[in-house]
Amino acid sequence: HVGIMSSLLKKKVDDASGVNKRAPYKTDMPSVGDMENYSLLSGDVNNSINGNGTVKNSSKVVGRVKCFVCWSIRSFCVVIGLLGSLVVLASLGGWIALTIKTDVKRYGNLEFEGLLGTAKLTREPQSRVVHIEAENKHDLYFAQGVYSAQERGWQMEFQRRVGQGRLAELVGEGALKTDKQARIIGFYKAAIRSWNETTGEMRDILNAFCDGVNAYNSKFGGNNVESLLFSATPEPWEGQDVLVWLKMMSWGLSANADFESLRLRILADGVSFDRVNELFPFYPEWAETILNQEEMNIKLTKNETDAIERDHQDNSAAYIPKTEERVPVEQQGDSVYDLDNLLHQFAPRASNNWVVSKEKTATGAPLLSNDPHLKFTSPSIWYLAHLKLVDKDSGKVHNVHGSALAGVPGIVIGGNDNITWGVTNTFADNQDLFVIDEIKAGETYKHTSCANNECQYVKRVEKIQVKGGENVTITVLETLYGPVINDAIGVGIKTPVSLLWQSAGPNDRTAETFIDLNYATNWEEFKLALKKLVAPSQNFIFADKDNIGYYAPGRIPRRVKGHTGNFPVMGNGTFDYPGYIPFEELPHVYNPSKGFMASANNRVTPRGYKYKFSMDWPPPYRYRRISQMIQEFNVNMTVNDMRTIHMDANSSLYHEFSFIFKDPSFRKTINAKHNNQLYVEWLENLIKWNGVEEKAPEATLWETIYGKFLSVTKDETSQLRHLHFINFAYLRNIFNPRVHDKNCRTQSCQEFAVDAFCSSVDDLMNRFSGEIPGWSTVHKSRFAHAILDQSPFACLASREINNIGGSETVNVGKNSHFPDFISNEGVSYRQIIDVSNMTNSQFMTSPGQSGCMLSKSYDNMIRNWRDGNYLTLDFNDVNGDVQLLHKM
Repeated sequence: HVGIMSSLLKKKVDDASGVNKRAPYKTDMPSVGDMENYSLLSGDVNNSINGNGTVKNSSKVVGRVKCFVCWSIRSFCVVIGLLGSLVVLASLGGWIALTIKTDVKRYGNLEFEGLLGTAKLTREPQSRVVHIEAENKHDLYFAQGVYSAQERGWQMEFQRRVGQGRLAELVGEGALKTDKQARIIGFYKAAIRSWNETTGEMRDILNAFCDGVNAYNSKFGGNNVESLLFSATPEPWEGQDVLVWLKMMSWGLSANADFESLRLRILADGVSFDRVNELFPFYPEWAETILNQEEMNIKLTKNETDAIERDHQDNSAAYIPKTEERVPVEQQGDSVYDLDNLLHQFAPRASNNWVVSKEKTATGAPLLSNDPHLKFTSPSIWYLAHLKLVDKDSGKVHNVHGSALAGVPGIVIGGNDNITWGVTNTFADNQDLFVIDEIKAGETYKHTSCANNECQYVKRVEKIQVKGGENVTITVLETLYGPVINDAIGVGIKTPVSLLWQSAGPNDRTAETFIDLNYATNWEEFKLALKKLVAPSQNFIFADKDNIGYYAPGRIPRRVKGHTGNFPVMGNGTFDYPGYIPFEELPHVYNPSKGFMASANNRVTPRGYKYKFSMDWPPPYRYRRISQMIQEFNVNMTVNDMRTIHMDANSSLYHEFSFIFKDPSFRKTINAKHNNQLYVEWLENLIKWNGVEEKAPEATLWETIYGKFLSVTKDETSQLRHLHFINFAYLRNIFNPRVHDKNCRTQSCQEFAVDAFCSSVDDLMNRFSGEIPGWSTVHKSRFAHAILDQSPFACLASREINNIGGSETVNVGKNSHFPDFISNEGVSYRQIIDVSNMTNSQFMTSPGQSGCMLSKSYDNMIRNWRDGNYLTLDFNDVNGDVQLLHKM
């Protein structure tokens, strides 16, 4: 691999004349102490940034250079043998050449056709956060396009190709399955439709952004490591290339196709309908909801409320597959999760946000916090930015700051001079699967809207180019609902199943929502912006200087009786939507009496809400902890208090399940089955533990136990997805002390819990030489590169760092189970907005600001992110490296 890289780089840099041949970055080699809790996969440990945004000195680490040398030596020993020294030397030469070749044009002024005037990019000296300034909107978004192409060029190309279904053109047959999925679902087709429907100022903004991308790429594009490795030359950007990634985001954050297909596959595998409903219980009454009945102005008796809830759970229209329809597991198509895993971006679909009223703060103005939880990626999907629009005639200034999404204009989460907002996923159901009753296979099907109830399939031919292999042509069948997706995500049956997804429908103006939020000045303008959002539905929190609010917008279908959205239904017209939930009746509240709003992906609507909003929600544990901490602080809350909540690692999940271990019969069962004093000692330790997942070895034990708890249904569900699934309410139900005789596989659930506990102690003792280590010493957050993570280039492209937090803590570390305790999803970005003084607001993302893997800012924020440090984004003039963009 080293030799291939060297020859490839030599070929690529032979014509590198004219490139700014600035010397490589000068850094100091790390000491052993510097490298503690910081993987060789990590890059620079830049100067640590304090919570107030100032910088304190610390040594710098040449993680990239060190890992490159290690990688060269390793490859030399394994592949090259005695001749490897020559290859290492060539590789080091290639390293220098690569650094020169991929150097982004961050210094010196640039001239571009298409600018109306002059724009300015200012990068802060340590964080490299960008401030973009212009005198008109066209130049502002043109400049953001230039910056995006500079720092995230490959990432944007990758995102576009995933959405287009064109990865196999670059990387070969390994991406063919994903390309087929993308083509069948029709992401790019949906993006083109939305682009054709985009008019007015939004079209101008997208065109300006794309013009900036193209202007930079025409001069300097393709000079990043990935593009050189895959010989990828960036093609011109168009509006649909921006919108396709928003479609992909919507797909990743819209979970219902996942759940419906999973339920159908379990049914097709022979599990009974009643058992499937038992495995997927409805959101329990004991679990907290985001809104209560008072906030939604719902005035019902308990009997009336119960009647509505029963109606919402009526699955009588569910399609139950016949035995002869079943496709054997080994022949089933790929799960929907294969696409999510390749995207590496959105799969957990979780987040936290909260806003507190002026009555609860020390400043007398609201405070707002947000931390979206997504897949950890290198680079991050976010970058920090401040956009400044200065009217040269009136002198009026408009500022907006926060997190921007790579490849998309504007600020997605943040605040402007007047308002601020944050988002989490609502899990609203905007997808449905319809089983098609064919008349003539592959040609016609039954539906009441067509003549003689017979409709013709629309056939869409997709041609996929495969690097180094035979090109592939597929024919996609489309119904009135959407594409037939049996070959895309796997549904367990032979009968055609069609996907209806709101993001693929008409008049999707979701992109406009976020641009409008950048300029909204009050609650009414905030609502007008949200009214354009189709999907993914989000929990939006709001604050201005005096008010707070909450809204859950989106195009949410109204479903007929018997159709909950839990299961596929027949697609013959019987269960077509009668309409959508009116915007005014969607969940919302303005200035709630309790003085705060919070969300953590738990159920949005209170019991008794008349519409079916969704049937599947994550557990309420993070929401419970956030609400508890806000109520404990109560008044005089500060930015530091909000930071304390962000970094909290106290596990409400553990507290919810600790009754299992505290039950006296649990110890009796241990003694009866095992009679091992070591188990009793660790049981005592676990019972006494405070539930904080930081340094305690009990946290390591708990996460190991919990991972085993999640396997309780694997005999019924895992073979269908190659991983197990568990519903939190089901798990809570089976460990209820009143139902100890409930069967967990072939034993009682208490016996299952005892075995999980004892085997966890054994596993940890065996792995860690007779002791159970502290959580922060074994738990790591891994930021994987979407393509290069499993290649010899992983040490250049991916990052890893020890961390705290666990399953369902506020500072979350998802999927951190035995044996490797690596979390690949969690907090992707943090913000704390101080409405009394916007420039006092705090921000952090990870691993870094840039997407260029040889840049110092590729991972310059990872330690500060881990340690709970933040940056400020000043609205005023800032010191830094200034780059002016002039019109030619």
